[in-house]
Amino acid sequence: MKKMVQDEILVLDGNFVCEPMHFSKNMLGKIRPSSKDSPHTDTSIIACGVSQVDAFVDACASIACGINNPVPDENNVCLRRCKEESLRFSSI
Repeated sequence: MKKMVQDEILVLDGNFVCEPMHFSKNMLGKIRPSSKDSPHTDTSIIACGVSQVDAFVDACASIACGINNPVPDENNVCLRRCKEESLRFSSI
């Protein structure tokens, strides 16, 4: 397995991208306000995907959207916000 490191981004065989991600209380609050009191605030993980955007969305969905909530459709809203945030960060 070939590994390349570029600015803290790990590329495996050109097919997958892995990078460290930190989810602060502030970021989680933007994505899912009810997650601000989650035990997962200020969590750092290494996320992998076929692109940086894909890796971010998967990590965000696991951390912010994985919290059970009785509010109808909140997980769909959370996933949409994860995608919006990932696109915002990728354009910076």
